[in-house]
Amino acid sequence: MADIRKIISQLAAQEGELLDTQFLAPCVRGGRVRTKIGGMIYTFQLQQRKFEGWAILEPINDKIAAVVEEPSLPQVAEYLQLLVPIRLQLARVLQGQTWLAYPVNESDAKQRVGFAKPVAVHLVSESSQFEQIVARWDGNCLWFEEIDRRADPLLCEELKDALKKLILPQEVRFKGMTPEMRIV
Repeated sequence: MADIRKIISQLAAQEGELLDTQFLAPCVRGGRVRTKIGGMIYTFQLQQRKFEGWAILEPINDKIAAVVEEPSLPQVAEYLQLLVPIRLQLARVLQGQTWLAYPVNESDAKQRVGFAKPVAVHLVSESSQFEQIVARWDGNCLWFEEIDRRADPLLCEELKDALKKLILPQEVRFKGMTPEMRIV
């Protein structure tokens, strides 16, 4: 049986290391971030509550972390590569940099993330309504990675045009239209 004093001293040492650790995380305005340090999962509230974006964070204590700096694009890309990719089509802005989106291919989405339904995608930049994007799934949230370069931009324009003309979704028809686009 393990010595309880040894376990307690190990936890105390890990907690001491916590305050000297910096980590990269995506941050949503008013939200929390989670990280695993020394085998323990920590949840932090941001000191800068209105911050939204990618950040390198440093714990102030076991409950609050502060933004130290913005990470480089290669650092964010390396983080995102660890997550499951999924192709989505943006429907509309929900709040700030968070958009409502729907999978481009329901079957693929079910295989990759286990569901095909309207979802919130966080930290969306440089996009517009009906654009196809690649997001990454961390098991809890979807994070914007990039505009899907494989997508046909004309399909996006067709959907925008149909919306401007107030055409009902069931009446929208054009070459390349998918059932998922009709849902969006």
